[in-house]
Amino acid sequence: MCESNYADVQRESRKMAQARDYLDAHYREDVSIDALAALVGLSRFHLMRASACAPSRQ
Repeated sequence: MCESNYADVQRESRKMAQARDYLDAHYREDVSIDALAALVGLSRFHLMRASACAPSRQ
């Protein structure tokens, strides 16, 4: 499920970093999955898949 080629992984990593940065900056707001996906240029499906595959940040 989480396998992909290197270029796809790099692109998704950048997109996930953008999403995390946005959520960090707007943590007090209700942000929908659809709005976040549109903001970073991924489909809702790809954002959810990438989040499931991304290592957690602690």
